[in-house]
Amino acid sequence: MKNSGNQNRSRVRNLVSVSSIVTALIFAAFGLALLIAPDTSSRMFAMALAALMALAGAYYIVIYFFGEKAAVFTRNDLTLGLTLLTGGIILFAMPEIPGGVLPYIWGGALVVGGFAKLQTAIDMHRLSAAGWWHFLIGAGIAMTLGAVALCNPFDTEIILLRFLGGGMLAEGLMDGYCWYLVSRLRRAMK
Repeated sequence: MKNSGNQNRSRVRNLVSVSSIVTALIFAAFGLALLIAPDTSSRMFAMALAALMALAGAYYIVIYFFGEKAAVFTRNDLTLGLTLLTGGIILFAMPEIPGGVLPYIWGGALVVGGFAKLQTAIDMHRLSAAGWWHFLIGAGIAMTLGAVALCNPFDTEIILLRFLGGGMLAEGLMDGYCWYLVSRLRRAMK
């Protein structure tokens, strides 16, 4: 019976690891697409982003309720899931004004992602884990990009979309690298 619980926890952990890298790759791909073709319909991008946010939000909500119970005190899956799901629903409801809403949603998401990376950096430092400062740098970059997006100092929507694309690409690459570091740490702790 206990072995079955361990197998379930292992499956959830593997699923979370796979989802983390897939999410990072999707964000990087969306960011690259915006950098290459910023004039692409912002409505189409808003719908795709809304779908991604809603799916990712639903996923994190499921992980919260069916994942490892001990992890609920150290992770914010429900908060992240509800935030992403709400953002996705808002974008579905208002696809005609993503240029006005997108900087705030993405800027806020970058700041929250920076907070999460900051917490991970502190947690890793407290565990004396190597590479904690990588997360600290990632947190600073994410929070800075988020603050700039929230201020929206851009003259045109194309420049804004390119900036958001660069931010998404950077966030995807940072998340992928952070996933790599955490997976190495998990293997070392076994």
